[in-house]
Amino acid sequence: MTAQPQLAHVAFQTRQFDAMLAWYDQVFGAKVVHQNPAMAFLSFDDEHHRFAVLNLELVAPGGPGHRC
Repeated sequence: MTAQPQLAHVAFQTRQFDAMLAWYDQVFGAKVVHQNPAMAFLSFDDEHHRFAVLNLELVAPGGPGHRC
């Protein structure tokens, strides 16, 4: 018997934070288990989290090459 592949943890960085959380909810049924303005953790099972999403608009505002 061949073992089924499993997903442990995946982390993403995005400038579309809310849209990305909604997409993972819609596609994987992943619910936010912890969130603050800069980061969210999501899970679709009993694991504490499967996905982490970092909000680049807060941690790196302005985008690549932006100068203040």
